[in-house]
Amino acid sequence: MIGSIGIRELRDLSSQLPEKAAAGESFFLTKNGTALYYAIPVDQALMDYGSRLAIALSLYKRVQALFLFIAKNRDVIKSIGPLLQKLDSTGIYLSNKVKSQILSRAGKK
Repeated sequence: MIGSIGIRELRDLSSQLPEKAAAGESFFLTKNGTALYYAIPVDQALMDYGSRLAIALSLYKRVQALFLFIAKNRDVIKSIGPLLQKLDSTGIYLSNKVKSQILSRAGKK
């Protein structure tokens, strides 16, 4: 999931940023809960394709990871609905087609 870091938190977490970048983590920098910046690690995709496509590729990989998690943990996920609601509430909106695919892979048609 894409996280967020408040401006006030940034100073305390600054020593962790290189580790987050190495792990491919991206985040929103926020002030009073409002996103100001979207920080993405510099990787080969960013250098080759620019920020928009690099962000799209990163999000695509996250969705694929979510599908894999669901496929491997069907018995753990008792109700997929709350998961989808949680994604919506955190600002990660999935199209109805993607939601349908998630439900299908979780065996919840």
